[in-house]
Amino acid sequence: MATIDENYLIEQFTLSDKDFETLADLISNALLHDEAAEKDGGTILFDTETFKRMFGSPFMPKDLFVRTIYKPTNTVVGFIGCIPRPVKIGDKIYKFVVPSFAAVHWEHQRKGLSIKMGLELRRFLVEKGYEAGFALFEPEQKGKDLGHSVIRHSDDIYPMQRIMTIRKFLIRVFDAKTI
Repeated sequence: MATIDENYLIEQFTLSDKDFETLADLISNALLHDEAAEKDGGTILFDTETFKRMFGSPFMPKDLFVRTIYKPTNTVVGFIGCIPRPVKIGDKIYKFVVPSFAAVHWEHQRKGLSIKMGLELRRFLVEKGYEAGFALFEPEQKGKDLGHSVIRHSDDIYPMQRIMTIRKFLIRVFDAKTI
């Protein structure tokens, strides 16, 4: 079920190879226009190859994505992807997801689109039988606020709780020349 308003359509969609370049450009645009990036410089380059590495695995479901379409121009101006991640706790394996790279084009920010995408994501993930999710945030990025907003709007339906906070992590570079 898509969320529709006067100017925007927010919907689950099935990712195809033809989407990679457009969505990579959208994510890069959003990252480069982020307030923290404008002040301190960007922290990540997100190109088509990066998008393929994150979301293009042939083993990954292709229907764990949400986009926002700006109806007057029929262009994609928002995106959230999900990476499935089964997690074993005790003897049980749970269906977890990692919502990743939420992005709204800078000209369409501050209209509540990211929270609407997050709520649409939550809705269909529950329908698909996913039981939990976890997210990784950079402290200065807006994704953390988005996560808190989805939790606030979901707590009456699905109580959520923070299990842990990881303050530092390592990044392994596979292609040093490209980096």
